[in-house]
Order: sequence, then structure tokens, then C-alpha cells
Amino acid sequence: MKNNRELMQIHVEALFTYDAMGHLYRVNEPGGAVAPRFFLGRTAAGHEWRFRHDVD
Repeated sequence: MKNNRELMQIHVEALFTYDAMGHLYRVNEPGGAVAPRFFLGRTAAGHEWRFRHDVD
């Protein structure tokens, strides 16, 4: 059984598309908008964060 952090990893992978470097690119929907500059997912087991491709 997966813990909450592993479930958050799956969730964030499904929410967005990514560039070759693993940075957020677009919302994973048909005609999806540009991804947010930053995403933070919090769980009791840990945190998952991602930055958009154009954030240094």
C-alpha cells in the first residue's frame, strides 16, 4: 500500500505535463493552461514541490 507522499507524487505527475528536465510545463488537460510557477503538495508523510520550466 502506498503512503500519502507516494500518492501525492502520483497526483502531481497526473496534474501537469513536464519538460525534458522534469519541470512543470502545462496543466494536463486538452488545451491545458500554462502550469503555475510553483506547486507544493503537503502530506503528513512529506512534501512534494515542482517549479515551472521558466523559473530559475
